[in-house]
Amino acid sequence: GQGAGQATIDPLVNEASNAAGVVPIKSVYAGYRGDASNRVVYKVGVQNITVSYTPSMDLANAFIHRTHASCVSLNGRNSAPYCRERLANADPVICAIAYDDARTRRGRWAGKRDPNGDDVVSWRRDHSNGDYASEQRCFRILLQAPPSFVTDPAGTSTPFADSWVQDYRDSTDMQSDRTVQVAVNSSRTVTFVAQDPQARDTTTIFILENPGLPRGMRPFPSECVPRTLADPMCAASDLPGPLYPDEELSSRQEANTTSACSRARMDVAWSPGFEEAGRTYKVCAVARDDSAMCNEIDPKATSRGWFGESQCVNFYVVAPKVRWDQPYEVSFGRREALVGCEMEFVATARDVSCREGEPCGPDGAGEGSGNYGIEISVEGELPPGANLTTSDPMIQTERRLLWTPKRGTEGRAFEVCFTAGDTYGMRRVGRV
Repeated sequence: GQGAGQATIDPLVNEASNAAGVVPIKSVYAGYRGDASNRVVYKVGVQNITVSYTPSMDLANAFIHRTHASCVSLNGRNSAPYCRERLANADPVICAIAYDDARTRRGRWAGKRDPNGDDVVSWRRDHSNGDYASEQRCFRILLQAPPSFVTDPAGTSTPFADSWVQDYRDSTDMQSDRTVQVAVNSSRTVTFVAQDPQARDTTTIFILENPGLPRGMRPFPSECVPRTLADPMCAASDLPGPLYPDEELSSRQEANTTSACSRARMDVAWSPGFEEAGRTYKVCAVARDDSAMCNEIDPKATSRGWFGESQCVNFYVVAPKVRWDQPYEVSFGRREALVGCEMEFVATARDVSCREGEPCGPDGAGEGSGNYGIEISVEGELPPGANLTTSDPMIQTERRLLWTPKRGTEGRAFEVCFTAGDTYGMRRVGRV
């Protein structure tokens, strides 16, 4: 048959052999294995022939990967993830006819009078040429492959590390993980999306029990994402066609194929508690189709379906980073006050923990625009008559000490200590 990734093969090649008892035979140009050192010979009884077919991504004779350029262009019109999608070519079809050597043995023409006449369409010509020939038998090779995780150009659906958005290798045990950040008591949802190359298969996503889930994380059930005519996929046409045998028995690629459940998604949601601050948790998923055709052929293929690659996401729970907003030597330390003159002291603190998308490095390295409300507490003896302002906890907050010394306070010293920390009590800095 002819289809995407299949070459038209010359149906007749006369092969010569110097082996005793072997006569030139009719054959097709393909990878055969038979008797007499990869040759096909006539013999009494049952004849066997094995056709070797090896699917190859390089030869594009089975599956191909959607190019990154195609992924980017499609994502501009549709929010669905297409990067790393594996596309199925038309299923290969191989046909065979068995011949005897009646013409050679009897010395006269046998079989059909004109097996290759103009009145016979090309795909029904058996090329028996004086020998007896059987009816033609054709076999369709149903291409099978496990699901793979797909993403978008930014690597957010099924979060992938930036360098892996265009990498089509199996991500299992590879450094393809992406770290996402989540603040304490905020909610973060990550979506895994997997696609099987066969439209007829059903894909299901599972969370791997090793390493499992952190406390409180909620995995939602795997759900089908239908491929409609607005978002079609590639598949092979059914065989035989409605006009067979008056049309050639071939497998064609159908680019506008719909599918009920070859694509699946799973959401994982988490709102970590303050006890998780500063920790990183790895969560891994795997996708499986429902085809048992390759059971026991591949270690990941089972009677319930073929498991594909696994993909992991690192959840980093951002810890507060509390900083005083002014240099110590400028604002803190010993301060002088004069009787009758108002003195103002300002203490300002802020959280500089990183937010998602800020270039702070993995695991919150560096400083960002902050996530947590900060409060400043005061300890020690306030000078008589001093006023201390209050403020609501914010990412940046301040407290002001206002004091006008009165007579009788000359020579006295007062110590006031300021401590800054987040409202959850996770981090506190400096008594100054």
